[in-house]
Amino acid sequence: MTDFANLKDILEDFQYHITLPNILTEASNHIGSGKQTICAGAAEALAGYVAKYTEEFVHSSDVVSNPKYLRLGLTDAAISMVALKGATVVTVDHQLFGQLTSDGIRAINLFHKRNLARYRS
Repeated sequence: MTDFANLKDILEDFQYHITLPNILTEASNHIGSGKQTICAGAAEALAGYVAKYTEEFVHSSDVVSNPKYLRLGLTDAAISMVALKGATVVTVDHQLFGQLTSDGIRAINLFHKRNLARYRS
């Protein structure tokens, strides 16, 4: 529950949110889809998030033609492509976080509590 509270705190610091269908699909799979095997009410929370924020679409054919696809996979390469437009990425994925920051993209790793204060200012 601490991670969820930290995520909510981080997201409140941003006025504008972008998500991708790839991210939402992975989130749905991780929470157990409609079965909600991970956390009761998670499907409703995801539905509320989807209704509230902007969703961008990146064609998979464009993603797989990006050299980062072979290293990162479909979802993370799509995230990287969208983030190049100036977005800050919030993730728990260490490899994605490392790639984004090495590319000069602003990223927050939810599990790096020591970074939270740095990105809030």
